[in-house]
Amino acid sequence: RSTPSNSSAASDVYKRQVRSVIGVAIHRTICNALKREGWVCEYRVSKSLGDLVLSGSIDLYNPPLRAAVEVKVVQRIPLRPFKKHILQLNTYLWLLGVDHGYLIYVSHNGEIAVYSHFLDQSLVQEAVERAYTLWHALKQGRPPRPEPSKACRNCAFYIQCHAVSR
Repeated sequence: RSTPSNSSAASDVYKRQVRSVIGVAIHRTICNALKREGWVCEYRVSKSLGDLVLSGSIDLYNPPLRAAVEVKVVQRIPLRPFKKHILQLNTYLWLLGVDHGYLIYVSHNGEIAVYSHFLDQSLVQEAVERAYTLWHALKQGRPPRPEPSKACRNCAFYIQCHAVSR
């Protein structure tokens, strides 16, 4: 008789893989449903900042409506959007030249929450400063200063990064 084990490293890897598959499936489902309505999925955006090019792909963009949406698949819907997700959406809005967008959270059990966000120039400045910090570090062949978060415990570089931050 088999019993589930939640303590093994293999189990953790399996859980992350399953969550990833669920996330991809939800993104694809939303994308396929909205394509018929004129939305473009994984819309590439970029802006040159001198030698640095800041670029990314917003989950959904409707050019005629100038509407932007970033989708996040989570285990539980947060009470308010995560700062890193707002920073990401805000950067996309700036790159698109759009002043308003939406952050949609979809939980693994099907709950949905939609948050509206208006472009915030102070967050643009923060994103550009972070991009330059990373760019300079990469040019100099050294890692950037760690930005500790709850996600650190799942990172493959946790040990190296943790040693640098001491």
